[in-house]
Amino acid sequence: MNYNQKLTNINDRTEILSYLKSKKEANPNFTVLDIGASANPWTIDYVTHVVDATRTGLNAHQFIGNANDIHVWQEVLDYVKIHGKFDFCSCTHFLEDITAAKMVMTMINKIANEGFVAVPSKYAELNIQNEGAWLGWVHHSWIYDYKDGKFIGYKKQAFVENFTHFREWGQRNPDKNRSELQFQWKDELVHEMAMGELLGPTSAIVIRYYTDNLLK
Repeated sequence: MNYNQKLTNINDRTEILSYLKSKKEANPNFTVLDIGASANPWTIDYVTHVVDATRTGLNAHQFIGNANDIHVWQEVLDYVKIHGKFDFCSCTHFLEDITAAKMVMTMINKIANEGFVAVPSKYAELNIQNEGAWLGWVHHSWIYDYKDGKFIGYKKQAFVENFTHFREWGQRNPDKNRSELQFQWKDELVHEMAMGELLGPTSAIVIRYYTDNLLK
């Protein structure tokens, strides 16, 4: 179940840090897995385990590997089989970067009891940021939305950049005070990928789907 969804400023962690503090005070053995912690280790006071391709220097057990690769997840699954699921999983500003986002979210459900997700909002991804003349960030593979309690990923396709109505929608919907989409989940991170990641059968159908669903 996904809950406590909100649009806010990027890296707003006030509520979730308070939540983690209360959990750790109630149970000093509360385990926190941070996926992709090296870029911004905001869980530093609570993290016990990390999945990352880069060593973080955090005082935590680290699973080293590319999250797009099933091999690192097999190592995590083997660990969970022995020690049980992690109490909490943090995954912030990571799911938009990787190609295998669906696989990673499936793994998260297998290895943790609850967690927190944060990504750039569609308002940020469909507006020009400080990198250049393109929409969003050049290294992002996904645009995410949240509807009816479900976290939905849209492949960041080239046509989004080149069709005028996507840029015009962004201009009409600035990202001020809503540049980040964040939510908590418990028992299951409920998610789906647009069109089941199988875009088609025609370009017109795909563009219409994105227009009718993402731009709402």
